[in-house]
Amino acid sequence: MKTARIIKLLIAAIAALTFWSISPTLIGQPELSLIERRMIAITVFSVILWVTEVFPLWVTSVGVIMLMLLFVSDSSFLFLNEGYTTEALGHTIPYEKILASLADPSVTLILGAFFIAIGATQSGLDVRFTRNILRPFGYRSEMVLLGFMTITAIISMFVSNIATAAMMLAIAMPILRSLNNDKNGCAALAFGIAVAANIGGMGTPIGSPPNIIAFRYLSEMVDPINSLSFSDWIFYMFPIVALLILISWLLLIWILPFHKSRISIDLPEREYNKTQSYIVIVTLIVTFILLVCGEQLGLNSFVVGMLPIGVFCITGIVTKKELGEIKWNIIWLFAGSVALGMGLKESHVMQHIVEALPFTSWPPIMIVIGPGILCFLMSQFMNNTTATTIILPIVAASVQSIQSSISPYGGATAIILCLAFAASLAMALPISTPSNALAYGVGNITQRRMILLGFAIGIIGLAITYSLFIYLSSILI
Repeated sequence: MKTARIIKLLIAAIAALTFWSISPTLIGQPELSLIERRMIAITVFSVILWVTEVFPLWVTSVGVIMLMLLFVSDSSFLFLNEGYTTEALGHTIPYEKILASLADPSVTLILGAFFIAIGATQSGLDVRFTRNILRPFGYRSEMVLLGFMTITAIISMFVSNIATAAMMLAIAMPILRSLNNDKNGCAALAFGIAVAANIGGMGTPIGSPPNIIAFRYLSEMVDPINSLSFSDWIFYMFPIVALLILISWLLLIWILPFHKSRISIDLPEREYNKTQSYIVIVTLIVTFILLVCGEQLGLNSFVVGMLPIGVFCITGIVTKKELGEIKWNIIWLFAGSVALGMGLKESHVMQHIVEALPFTSWPPIMIVIGPGILCFLMSQFMNNTTATTIILPIVAASVQSIQSSISPYGGATAIILCLAFAASLAMALPISTPSNALAYGVGNITQRRMILLGFAIGIIGLAITYSLFIYLSSILI
């Protein structure tokens, strides 16, 4: 192991042990339990390893699951928990929940994404889809990228971000293969699709789970100033989505310039299997319809995501050979992120920290933007729905009594909406969203570039959304 790697590992270990062993009274949080401190230590350790890439990212994710099982689960070492009262020890996490992160619905949806890609490739449909969808955008590399991002963002307004990214990455595979020697081009196209899926989800109240949570809170508020209809949401957010897609596109072609000036969408045909093509087309159409309308039938997107997996296995489109070609390291990578987010929630550590923050004593402008920034940072390392679920109820309850002081800055509407948007704009790491994990698996993008682009797009997006709502509030009051 190289010296630099050993130093990074030692820094991560020392930081983790410091949080593990420090007295909670020294940091002004005497209520922090032992399990909470251990969970914070595991989080600090894993985040440092993820960011510094001491080990491959998926290895760190496996380590997260292992550490949680050994030290914070209800099946951890007995001697570690002996001699503590129930209150001092805190909430141990059921080991079944930690292990279940390997089959979390989000992880299963990523697996479904790989099956969609395999089905499209095996049948030869990916080339035909790509050619027909992109023809209106021409042959220039930058315009092909803009075409993919535009189509992805529009679909993502009505379909799950993960499912949209999966479908569009499957369609983009022939282009990615043709760009094999253009690493910048591959990275820009794959990450561009992930970014567009994340941003597009902001466009409607049903575009992402954080949006649905925020919309429900706004609809329950008695103050008519804070009410927002479905059409109002689209009216205000569609221009922001369009602007952010344009800005993201410009950033991508600036930081990851294509080496090829033109991309041929007249791609060479591969062997075309008529029967398999019909099966794939029908499956994808049914999957798409159920993703859009499934909630009315009682089916969520995670359940629908199993449809292509089942159909392609039963019909032989995906065989043992193709199953071995799935990028299982990406599934392990995201499973570790899911486990970490679940642990932070189940141990009550994030709720404890959020409740301890004195929101109402902050300056009004910080009360408005602070929760969004906190959610933006939390969502980089845990499921954005979980982060929103933890923060939003506490913040929404806290701001009711100070509405008059924060109304010049957008009031409760700006706080709740921008908090939800901040969750969607958190895309700086491969573990931040399933869309990012998929892009990282196929697009030759380094984590350093993803951090740079993800943070830049997220911060610009937050600045634009907050500015809009503060400006609207100033002209409406």
